[in-house]
Amino acid sequence: KGLSYIQKNKIYQVSDKNIMNIRISQDNKKVLYIDYPYLYLYNTSNKKAAKIKDNILYVEWLDNNNYIVLDMDNNLYLYNNKKEKLIEKKIDSIRMNASPYIIYEKKDKSYIYNIKRKNKKELKINSISAISDDHNNFIINDNGTLKIIRINNNKERIKLKDITKYECISDNCEKFYYFNKKGQLGKYNGKETIIAETANNLLAYDKKNTIYSYLEDDNYKLIVNNNRKTITLDQNKTSYNEVILDNNKVYYLTGGIVREIKINGSKKKKLNEDVTDILEVMNDKVLLLKNKDLYLNDKLIGEQIETETIKVFKNNIYYLKKEKDIPSLYKNNGKKEIKVKENVGSFTIQNNKIYYIGDYNISQKYGNLYQYKKGKVLDKRVISFATE
Repeated sequence: KGLSYIQKNKIYQVSDKNIMNIRISQDNKKVLYIDYPYLYLYNTSNKKAAKIKDNILYVEWLDNNNYIVLDMDNNLYLYNNKKEKLIEKKIDSIRMNASPYIIYEKKDKSYIYNIKRKNKKELKINSISAISDDHNNFIINDNGTLKIIRINNNKERIKLKDITKYECISDNCEKFYYFNKKGQLGKYNGKETIIAETANNLLAYDKKNTIYSYLEDDNYKLIVNNNRKTITLDQNKTSYNEVILDNNKVYYLTGGIVREIKINGSKKKKLNEDVTDILEVMNDKVLLLKNKDLYLNDKLIGEQIETETIKVFKNNIYYLKKEKDIPSLYKNNGKKEIKVKENVGSFTIQNNKIYYIGDYNISQKYGNLYQYKKGKVLDKRVISFATE
């Protein structure tokens, strides 16, 4: 019940009620929440909550100061902290938002509002697939025609035809990989470059290398292209499920077998078999799973763990596992497994610190909040973490 946070090793309470629709700003300094029927804004600087508006349908942050609110009458508002501005009455829906832009629909038309310029204009583009990570470009894939269009002036930056899939490799998505209708794998970096005449999957890449697979004569081939030549790393009757490219080495999973090979195709070796998942590379060894058992290459380092809880932090692996239905937090450096605390409901890593909910009451689903390596109880009757 309620919401609290830690600041400089002290606990502060946002609310002691059953609040809903919790939204935390990107800098973790402000919290929006609904204590029905009101929306509140809590500021960690002054430790105060301000009542903003009642009867709302939707709220979401745009950045650390601006957020949008849709009320029960479908009126769309922009707020800068507590300052309100009505953007549009009686809209039909919000299509997407990415600061400084809000895109919404009204009466079968689309509009884009710029919160910096405080103006809106009708949007003539109907088939927006996404907005680039830097929020400068629209990405449009309209019946196989891929377009990158600058949002602020509506100018078309890139246009490629017969595209079936794409994957951005720059924040503005003006550099990307793509597959076309011929089955070719290409890369756009100011110009089109065909990497492979035939390819099924793009699996991994860095600045120099592109790794992909394709099926030929009932054999799957694992290929690397380094802009100068193409090397066949492996071929198999089964597909390549997961591939990691790390420090000029390739780790890959196919048919339950994990292998390692150098990017130039030399020194291939088998690391393990009957593997269900590759997680990541730690100190030139691959962390992997055989169902619920954890391995580092071929060494068993943890058994019957809760795999969805695995987190790697400072060259140590943290996870929960149950013994007689009681969950405990473990730390593992690949050589030794150490029980940190018995009876732990969940844990999180934030600001380079590990926090966990210990003394966990399984039936009531709450416990006490601790910081790792600190014995003091920080808060009581904690249900879950609001951020990860």
